[in-house]
Amino acid sequence: DVYKRQLVKWVDSKEAKPADWVYWCKLCNAYISPEFITAHYKSKSHEDVAEKSIEKEVFHDHVQRISIVLTSESNVNELLNQKAALLKKKAKKLKQRLEVTALPHETATHAIKDTSSLFASKHRIQRLCSELDKQLNPHIKDYDIVEAKLKEILKIIDLRVDVELQLLRNTKCIHILVEVCKRVFCCPKGELKSLGQVLELIMKILAGFTTLRENRIYLMTTNKLIILVELLMWCLGSINTKFVVGLPFLPTLMQILTVHIKQKVEHEQFKFKDSFVQYIYCYGVLSKLKSKVFQMVSGPLDLTDSKNVVPSLLLSSVMFVEAITLYTSIEPRLSRAVFEKPSKETEDAQFVTKYTELYGIIHLLSKLLLSKGPFKESTILPSTIQTLVLMSMKILNNCCRTDLIEVQGIFKTPYNYEQMYHLLNYLLQYTSENVDSAKEVREPVSYTHLTLPTICSV
Repeated sequence: DVYKRQLVKWVDSKEAKPADWVYWCKLCNAYISPEFITAHYKSKSHEDVAEKSIEKEVFHDHVQRISIVLTSESNVNELLNQKAALLKKKAKKLKQRLEVTALPHETATHAIKDTSSLFASKHRIQRLCSELDKQLNPHIKDYDIVEAKLKEILKIIDLRVDVELQLLRNTKCIHILVEVCKRVFCCPKGELKSLGQVLELIMKILAGFTTLRENRIYLMTTNKLIILVELLMWCLGSINTKFVVGLPFLPTLMQILTVHIKQKVEHEQFKFKDSFVQYIYCYGVLSKLKSKVFQMVSGPLDLTDSKNVVPSLLLSSVMFVEAITLYTSIEPRLSRAVFEKPSKETEDAQFVTKYTELYGIIHLLSKLLLSKGPFKESTILPSTIQTLVLMSMKILNNCCRTDLIEVQGIFKTPYNYEQMYHLLNYLLQYTSENVDSAKEVREPVSYTHLTLPTICSV
């Protein structure tokens, strides 16, 4: 009681500036605004955590004193960075757990019923697999020979014959190709260009390989996807942004991961998929995407040029974020309304949403739509920009469905509040202007109307 009276006296004093301060609850691991400090202190969740604390049993009053610590807002970023470091430690534990629970190659593959008619194809695939293994292990001997062998495998993939795709899975060909992705961590600088060309062919092979559902399940249950996530993180971790944009295999890699996030799995494989998504959140991939991909848009871009690498990377990145936020918003929502408190399973997603400020989507939309000024009549957005706007609105909607209160807190900042006002104003004028247009123009219009109630609720 004495402590609470001192706290109220401090908040009410003229010298203190509650608007410039936030509270950090060590027991609940949460930030609290000054106006909610008393409510949090008396909340059932805080009392439950305090009752379970060992210090509570020994020093009843001591826990109350140390549980709430005053901190200036300038230190909030440092606390957020500490939390991000803890998530990376959690990612290591998740990786160790996935390595233990991953299925071996023999268990994950399924026998093919009839291969007598494909004896020649089977022999050819086995021969290519053996030759690749000799060229790639223990180190890459000749990049030209490796590229030639990969192009032969790509021809088999392009035929889209299910049985041949199953043969690729049953041999260790895919296992060998995925292991090549680890070479980026120890590759000499002079060989990076050649390795990048090899990785481009491997990503094309994997993109065709994953068109079959059983093959997607194979990659997920054998823990091959974690290697692809680490490759993505290595690419985004480069200091040079031009190097990241210039990687030709990066959009294909993003598309492969997106397909696996959207993949519907049986109950037996759900733990693999859930751990895979959680690993992406904890590993820091989404924060790197914001800093390397979304922040590179500095003005209006001509996204209609299919030869430009930036649009394909931007589109695949936005689709990747939309897929993972949709998964997070759908799984826990079965017995929860949008305004209710989210479940514990989404804590990592909530933190990443706050840490990245909605994954940088507001900044991206502002640069794409508002850089030329207010909306002008007879404006028709290019199809690629329409797709970006559509996916971005879906991301905002998914974030609201996951934790509406957290999104409201992010929108309280003056910059986000002002930008979101102008974005909604632009989109509403665009929808009013093009509501009777063709289907490809009307698609973002219809989705804007669907998501408007959720977005406006913030």
